[in-house]
Amino acid sequence: MKRIFISIWAHLSFAHRIFIAISFSLLFAGGLILIMLTKQDAQDALHDLEMQKEQTLKMLPIFLSEAIVIGDYETIQQQLNGYITSPYVQNIVFYDATGKSLQSSDTEEPKDAPQWFETLFGLYDSYGQTHISVGGIDYGSIAVRLSIQSFSNRIWNDFRVHFGVMFAIILLDFLGLWLTLYRSLEQLSALEQSTIDLGNGYFAPIQLQGGLRETAKVVNAFNLMIQKVKTTQVELQETSNEMKQRKHWIETILNSLDEGVYAIDSNGTILLANAKACSILGYTEEELIGQQAHRLFHSHTLNGDIIPLEECPIYKALVTKSAWKDDTEYFTCKDSRMIPVEIFGNSIVHEDQALGMVFAFRNIEERKALEEKMKLLSTALEATTNAVIITNKDAIIEWVSKGFEEITGYHLGEALGRTPHELVGSGKQEKIFYTHMWETILSNQPWHGEVINKRKNGQLYYESLQITPVSDDHGNITHFIAIKEDISDRKRTEEEMEHLAFYDPLTDLPNRRLLMDRIERAIVSAKRYQTFGAIFFLDLDYFKRINDELGHDVGDLLLQDMARRLKDSLRQGDSIARLGGDEFVILLEDLGDTKIFATQYMKALAQKVQDAFIDPFIYNEKSYSLSISLGGILFTGTQDAKIILKNADSALYEAKQTGRHKSCFYNETK
Repeated sequence: MKRIFISIWAHLSFAHRIFIAISFSLLFAGGLILIMLTKQDAQDALHDLEMQKEQTLKMLPIFLSEAIVIGDYETIQQQLNGYITSPYVQNIVFYDATGKSLQSSDTEEPKDAPQWFETLFGLYDSYGQTHISVGGIDYGSIAVRLSIQSFSNRIWNDFRVHFGVMFAIILLDFLGLWLTLYRSLEQLSALEQSTIDLGNGYFAPIQLQGGLRETAKVVNAFNLMIQKVKTTQVELQETSNEMKQRKHWIETILNSLDEGVYAIDSNGTILLANAKACSILGYTEEELIGQQAHRLFHSHTLNGDIIPLEECPIYKALVTKSAWKDDTEYFTCKDSRMIPVEIFGNSIVHEDQALGMVFAFRNIEERKALEEKMKLLSTALEATTNAVIITNKDAIIEWVSKGFEEITGYHLGEALGRTPHELVGSGKQEKIFYTHMWETILSNQPWHGEVINKRKNGQLYYESLQITPVSDDHGNITHFIAIKEDISDRKRTEEEMEHLAFYDPLTDLPNRRLLMDRIERAIVSAKRYQTFGAIFFLDLDYFKRINDELGHDVGDLLLQDMARRLKDSLRQGDSIARLGGDEFVILLEDLGDTKIFATQYMKALAQKVQDAFIDPFIYNEKSYSLSISLGGILFTGTQDAKIILKNADSALYEAKQTGRHKSCFYNETK
């Protein structure tokens, strides 16, 4: 039986257990109170019955004493019958001295209270007996029995009423408790369902409809928790969405990088690899994740030998938690191909604790090949005698060859970070020269020209310069390459040849070729500005005789001295040329726009030239007096150079015919 009860009790819910416990507690308390009240009533009834018995025993001897003394038994019987009408006195017996008895009994009241009730509360009839003594004489005794029945019935009826009231109250309490528990259980059930729903991600607050205040507090607290959980879930969802978006962005960024990226934990196990890393190594992401990078693709050397883990510089960087960079490493691809890589690694630190390392690397096969080519080109450039300069787009020098140092005197350390113009600019070129040069190279076109530059020691030199722009794939200029050649010797040779072509080697005066060019330009200028010019033909009188007598050496000295005296007689800007032998030509330009003034000036200059030969020429301490003949002509922009020279020659001829040491002027009216 006990096991059955324990089994039933174990299967009851907590709410049912509370309900049963409360119900039995109320029942027990109510029953206890009712028993205590009934017991108190029983005690009061017994007390009253006892008092009534004592009162009866006290009063009966007095009431019967007279009849007893005279022995009037009939009166005694009558009196006993009259006294028995008391509701409590059930039986009275009179015993006289002789033992004769008189008895009077009343009809017993119907018995309502059950025997167990009377026994339970000790409800019994009361018996008593007293002696009758008058004047010291014993006349007998009186015995009475008082019935408890009326008390018992009343107490029983009260007990039933009280029990009914108590039962009703308990029933009402039970009902109220049941309703309260039902509502509370309803709320608890709703709380249970809401908890299940909460676990399934559905947030529904419990609607309060009565119930216990404590349960209401729990429900309110639960609803508040739901609200907070819901708010937290929204925040977590937003955070999750943000984290997902960030993760997506990070993955997108990592996969967009042109470098391979992979991360390892503290044991060297690969945790992450981007798309470029997979592409370079030839593995899929799944094939890389979870593998040890050192065993999978670290090679370090071109022959593919895998060095011990303890000697691996990447592992050492992982152990020492330090940044690491190298461009001499080799990785082994999935297809066993060895590739040179440039790699950079740094520690992954969280809350001052190193969790691993992240590496960025790139395949530098092309760069290595390019470096070899550049090394070859650099060797070739260093071998050339020409100067080679590489600048950035702002003309800042980044590299120069040894030829640059040999030509300019500046070594690489002095040149880096400066512009070529800073180092070798001479200031001999006009601004328009450099403007044209920059317009050409900035339009992405090569430029070639000749420049007068200055060496480190200040010496000027001629330079043949070629500048070629270098552009990226988008056509943006990134560098300039300049090739310089010292052409000073060539320029000197060219200048000497040009001088010989246009100047007389003996007097260093312009020759006929240069003179004709200047006359042509003078005619053009005279035509443009409506001015006059003049030409003089002149020669030394009797020069052939002097040359024959004194020799060609003295003749050459006379011609050179003659050229100097003629130069000193002219204005700056006037030209004098030697046509050959002792024939000289003077060209005068810009003699004004009036013929009178031009004629006067021409004649005055002719006289000045004649006066220059008044002083004798002295050679080897010997004095030689010489004179000249001169023929002149005015010209304008409407005349031909050859005709002008011809007419001037005619004027000279006329001067010689008139006796030499004369000046004649061509007259167009002849």
